[in-house]
Amino acid sequence: MRTLSKSDFKVATDCATKLYYKEERYPSTLGEDEMLALLAEGGFMVEQLAKLRHPAAVELPTTGSVTAAAAQTAAALAAPQITLHEATLLHGRRMARVDILERDGDRFRLIEVKAKVYDRAQAEKETKHGGNGLFWQIREREVRSEWRPYLEDVTYQVLILEALCPGAVVEPVLCLLDPAARCTIEGLPTHFTVRRDEATGFLAVDFTGDRAVASQEALLIEVSVREEVDALRAEVAERTAALLALYEPEMRRAAPTLTHRCRDCEYRVDGERSGFRECWGPLADVTPSILELYQVGRLEDADKRPLVEGMLASGRASLHDMPDAALGDGKIATRQRLQRQHTAAGTAHYDERLDVALARVRYPLHFIDFETARLAIPWHRGMRPYGQVAFQWSCHTQREPGGAFEHREWLFLDAGWPNADFARALRAVVGDAGTILTWAHHEASVLTDVARELATIDAGDADLAAWLATAVRPLEVDDPETWREGRMLDLCKLTKAAFYHPGMQGSNSIKAVLAALWSTDPTLRAQHRDLMGRDAAADRSPYDALPPAPVSGSIEAIREGTAAMRAYERVQFDAALRDGSAREAWGALLREYCKLDTAAMVLIWEHWRRAVAARG
Repeated sequence: MRTLSKSDFKVATDCATKLYYKEERYPSTLGEDEMLALLAEGGFMVEQLAKLRHPAAVELPTTGSVTAAAAQTAAALAAPQITLHEATLLHGRRMARVDILERDGDRFRLIEVKAKVYDRAQAEKETKHGGNGLFWQIREREVRSEWRPYLEDVTYQVLILEALCPGAVVEPVLCLLDPAARCTIEGLPTHFTVRRDEATGFLAVDFTGDRAVASQEALLIEVSVREEVDALRAEVAERTAALLALYEPEMRRAAPTLTHRCRDCEYRVDGERSGFRECWGPLADVTPSILELYQVGRLEDADKRPLVEGMLASGRASLHDMPDAALGDGKIATRQRLQRQHTAAGTAHYDERLDVALARVRYPLHFIDFETARLAIPWHRGMRPYGQVAFQWSCHTQREPGGAFEHREWLFLDAGWPNADFARALRAVVGDAGTILTWAHHEASVLTDVARELATIDAGDADLAAWLATAVRPLEVDDPETWREGRMLDLCKLTKAAFYHPGMQGSNSIKAVLAALWSTDPTLRAQHRDLMGRDAAADRSPYDALPPAPVSGSIEAIREGTAAMRAYERVQFDAALRDGSAREAWGALLREYCKLDTAAMVLIWEHWRRAVAARG
């Protein structure tokens, strides 16, 4: 029997049509590997830490049929007092697995564990000053959008439990991370291991540390959400009923509503079974698509309704169907008009601020890129949740104009906190001279975080902290009145201000910019060969062409930042990757990806330099 799980409910809340594609297993851009889902944001560690608070709880199996698991849960709940981990609730087609379920007679505590921060001090401050608390709009009795998915999740579970146990009193609770708490256990993340059960093939999470000590860890906070659940229950019940109707008499697809959010749909894939194409029909083939417009979701009509939705409803999906008057004023509108103009003309735009940037940089030039992760559970005693873990950098350096590019890199795959060594190694390469070039603000943010951490964890290195503060000072090239003699130039910001190519299709990501230039600039492709040591076809982006490699019996590839972060987390916590050959293989993939990120900056920068020189 097909069931509507709480994850199904969440997917359908985003878009009811997706429920059909999910149930029918349409191709998706989302990874199917359960390991990646467990590693996401360190959620598996948070859940295990929460369960350690209930040492007498009964751990129920999550494998096998849903019906059998629900029967086991029902049998266990026959006891008047009991605590269960992974209880399976099944009522009709509605199904949910509860992280922690406590029964005391007719009273239940349903605890949903989330790797999300809850600032108790801020919640109390808002309430004191007339607000409604952290879950609510400041002056309105409406749940905040950022908390709604979590609270709807809990509400869905509560409704099933109440249907199974009429007359029961259910206390819904969110177990969250306390940002004010400091970790008391050194190296706590190393005490968690994810492994694949050889008998069942499913994943299991093991805690290898002192369970009694870890159960006293104060990183988590439990917050009652009964008021929020009561406010959402009617809405969730109504939506659930509408979704369940899609299952009868057989699975049906909800009528699609076309919006600008379809741009990022996970079912927007190539091939015959494309959910996006089935929803959009002939509009899926319109080029250039309105979905390509920069910041398209901001546009509204005269009645403050999303403009794109109205266009799509009337069968218009072209970028050129957008009325110019709808774009308004300001930087975003200027960028949008620039995109439409140069897309129609098929030309690239080079602003004079590129000339300014080329003139203001100081050699040597250091093109840097970082790979990082934020683990919910801190590495060090005294650190708060979601501390930055900077595990890799790549740097291409050019000593003088027209000179060769030198590549250096650093990667840390051992257990532990790498940030101080990361910063010291970077300083040894970048030093005190020259401009540091990045793509977006990430690198500056990471170095700022590291400097802040050094003050509490490695307070003896004040000199390194001072260097970090100098390194992140921005070099401005946009407005002469704000020009400062900083070191760090953000090339993504420069792109938004001074460059556009039709092939970017409204995106300012480094991958989009490089792909736009790739097929039309043979000099750029030749430089790529020199920097990366391999050829790449003119019709395929270098990121798409990054070679995969065998790792522990499977073929793996790293072609974007999230995959790099997941690779690092897998090496840290997957028991199957503890052998040297698997770690070495992941390390090689990480090095190649991070190297391409800095090589891509070099290639784009060199393209701009040639374009400015040609313009005279």
